[in-house]
Amino acid sequence: MELSESIIKKISQPGLWIVKSMQPCRDISQFIYEMVYKGGMFVDIFSSNKREIKNEVVALIRQDCIDNVSDENERNWIEQEMSEYNTHGFFWHPEEMNDYVDNGVFWSSYAIIKDDNLLVHSNCVHGIALVDGLEKLWVEEEKDIPTKIKEVNSDAKVYKKSAIMFLSDSQLRWCVFAGAHSIYGENLSEEVVDRINFELDVINDSFIPHYEGSLVAYCLGLTEIDPLKHDLMFETLFCSSTDETRNTNNCMNLAQKHNKVKYLIPCMEKYLVETNGFLTYMDQLMMLSRLLADFSREESYRLCRTLSSRDQNALSELKQMFLDGGKKNGHKEEALEQVWAEWEEKGPFLMSKAEIMSLDLAEDIYKNL
Repeated sequence: MELSESIIKKISQPGLWIVKSMQPCRDISQFIYEMVYKGGMFVDIFSSNKREIKNEVVALIRQDCIDNVSDENERNWIEQEMSEYNTHGFFWHPEEMNDYVDNGVFWSSYAIIKDDNLLVHSNCVHGIALVDGLEKLWVEEEKDIPTKIKEVNSDAKVYKKSAIMFLSDSQLRWCVFAGAHSIYGENLSEEVVDRINFELDVINDSFIPHYEGSLVAYCLGLTEIDPLKHDLMFETLFCSSTDETRNTNNCMNLAQKHNKVKYLIPCMEKYLVETNGFLTYMDQLMMLSRLLADFSREESYRLCRTLSSRDQNALSELKQMFLDGGKKNGHKEEALEQVWAEWEEKGPFLMSKAEIMSLDLAEDIYKNL
């Protein structure tokens, strides 16, 4: 997993960050290499796989050191020194290696592995904790794990610490569906199951977003807004590629002044009625593409991405798909052309409904300070 500066900045914020990981030991080792060895950050590591993690980190550092020298004798000396690398609950190397590593002496207190401890924020020495799987959570019964995950997220914010938990696909799916059952009951609807499976398929070796449009995040207790109840779409998280925003409240206020709303195609009222006929949310555009032209979930997602990037070749292809699908469903080509023209004009600046709800909530909180 590649760690950009923006990702490191995000996960350094207080809270629980869950990573869907195909190889947790490898990914924790990569984090240690990037955040501690390269970045000079301090972390606690809760894992029972101390030897495997140590070996992975050592291999990464060894390769980094060797890549920085060209002399064969010097390279052989580095290999010898690194072969004597050791660990006693922390990592270290001889001072002779200081010229080859990024942060000098490495690291008597930078990274501490707590292989026999469970995750308790009050006992963390450093501000960031890396957690290898569910086994490091303090629970009496397996059924308590979803509740415990929510508690860890809350406690991390109280103690102003960041916990990064690496879960395998099977562990993550179990946690999400256990949380879903606790919210929606024993018999989950097809809508809930399909939405969870879709989100988990999209999230591949990546962070679970703390995003109001994510049902996975809601079932894990990372957010408090039910995206199904508020018609929030997960796909919109990946569609915005512009910093430009629209003043949605003004748009809505303007719409209130119209006594009658005329829709280019009558069935569009289904998704535009809540905003008085105005195309306001990215979610609306995606649902309309499915309604009017039978776009699939993936095609409607690609449509929003392409509108944001303004890739003309891709837009031409999607436009033809939209016109063909719309005419097949009995809609007039002239009306479809007008709809598409509005999408091309407004699409790049649309925000998701979840983003706008978050902004409105933040504004209300700020006003009440």
